Amino acid sequence: MIEQFSAAFGTRIGRQLLSYLLLANFLIAMLSYGWILIDDYQRGTQRLQNNLVKLEASYENSLAISLWNFDAEQLRTQLEGMLNFDGVEYIAIDSADFGYIETGLKPGEIDIRHQFEVYYEEKGNQTFLATLTILGSYEQLRQQLETRAFNMLLVQLCQTIAISLILLLLIHHLITRHIRSLSDWARTFSIQTPDHPVALQHRSRVAPEKRDELDALAFAIEQMRQSLLSDMQLRDQARIELEDTHNHLNMAIENTTMGFCRYLVREDRMETNRNFCYQLRTDQEALNRIDNPLHAILERLNSDTGVEQRERVYQLLQGRIKRVQGKFSLLKFNGQEGVFDISFQAIRFHNNRPEEVLICSVDHTAEYYARKQLQELNLRMETALRQQQDEFQHLGLVQSSDLDRLRRECDHLRHQMANRQRPSLLSLVTPSLETAAKAAEPTLAAPLNVTIHAFNVLTGPAKQSVDLVQFIQRYLTRAKSTAALTTPLSLIIDVKLALIEFLLEHLLIKPSRKSDATPALALALHNQTLSMTVALRAGTQPPPHAPWPLLLQGICEEIVDMEINGHILWTDDSSCFTATIKLNLEDL
Repeated sequence: MIEQFSAAFGTRIGRQLLSYLLLANFLIAMLSYGWILIDDYQRGTQRLQNNLVKLEASYENSLAISLWNFDAEQLRTQLEGMLNFDGVEYIAIDSADFGYIETGLKPGEIDIRHQFEVYYEEKGNQTFLATLTILGSYEQLRQQLETRAFNMLLVQLCQTIAISLILLLLIHHLITRHIRSLSDWARTFSIQTPDHPVALQHRSRVAPEKRDELDALAFAIEQMRQSLLSDMQLRDQARIELEDTHNHLNMAIENTTMGFCRYLVREDRMETNRNFCYQLRTDQEALNRIDNPLHAILERLNSDTGVEQRERVYQLLQGRIKRVQGKFSLLKFNGQEGVFDISFQAIRFHNNRPEEVLICSVDHTAEYYARKQLQELNLRMETALRQQQDEFQHLGLVQSSDLDRLRRECDHLRHQMANRQRPSLLSLVTPSLETAAKAAEPTLAAPLNVTIHAFNVLTGPAKQSVDLVQFIQRYLTRAKSTAALTTPLSLIIDVKLALIEFLLEHLLIKPSRKSDATPALALALHNQTLSMTVALRAGTQPPPHAPWPLLLQGICEEIVDMEINGHILWTDDSSCFTATIKLNLEDL
């Protein structure tokens, strides 16, 4: 039994469990006993208060009789008898006949103070005799509660210690010793000697239905051991198969064009196949003679991205990344430039640093130069084809320009021929129209006068070079027109002045005088196209119809087409009427 206690106390979990049980039991006992003692204290004080009420009811009449009969001995006996009540320690009576009488000792701490007056009643009349004062304390009650609390705590402490010891023994017997057995087994277990089975003390013959969680834990650990043994056997078998596969792979690599190399970081040495050395135009012995052969190969990178690629390989050697793959351009050991697809793969580590790096390479130098020659050939063909296309386009533009020039010259000759035949015909018609206009009514005379004016323009003087902007400004000034002008600083063209005067008079001057419309004129030159826009903005009273009759519009379109090979655009939005004359300066 002593050995079991010693083993139970020898475990850290046993000591912690005992400490926690004692502390928890002490706290619970203190709370429960504190509540009980507080309740008893409240009950005791209430009982003492009730005793005072009973005392007053019991002694009031007898005290009144003693005072009324002047019986001092009886009065003192009654006062001493009142001291026998619980909690009463001092009584004093103050009367007019006997003076101040007191009995008992005043308490040091007064917890009870009760006072009442004594009256003698006779035939319905009450006579005041004295005042009685009672003093008391709860000291006796507190002593009783302290004694009771000490006894309760002593009993509870013994009970707690006994129960804790019994629980400690039970936990050691059922749990702790088995956990220690499992820890001893785990401490002696190793991968090299995994044959020692797991077993709990005195639990091998327990029926399956009576096994507990510790038995389940031991069974699970035993299953893990069995699984580990099986995995070790599979690992050994896989290692043997891996070695065979490695040998076969080396044979396959030797028979392909792929370069293969194992770089041992600690030894700073390369193990390569024949293809790897042939691709670099070197051999294994030459690589072994080079200090830091991998650094020597990386220093031969000569592409624009060589510095970045070299830095990534160094990061792989530091363990920051595990794989680097890409197209590398480097100078072979015979001085020839080569292009390779190379992959660097860290395959073995020590303290997160690579110990072995696998390097695989494929030489694409021949394909690279063949592709480069093909690209140069394609570039020369595209350049030649583009030059031919540019020459054809230039030839087409020249021919198109010549065709346009010939077409304009043809139109110009046709107009010149028409202009040479037109004056003789119009000179015959004009006198008849003038005679008819003089004899016609005003409504018919106006269109006839416009037609006569147009004939005069067609048969008038030939074109002459003039500054169109200055001519329009002088003409509007003579006509006293308020039209708003928007024109360039100067514009010199070859044109009939009579044509410009006709258009200004009939499209701008006369319509603006017949209405309150606001006139405006704008000249704009874009490339070789000249636009002259005449605008009439309606005033407060919009006109019921356009300011330019259809006959006038037709005459203006004809003479513009015949004289300057242009056309007129008419617009009408009820508030602004515009006529835009457009012509090509090359046609003049």
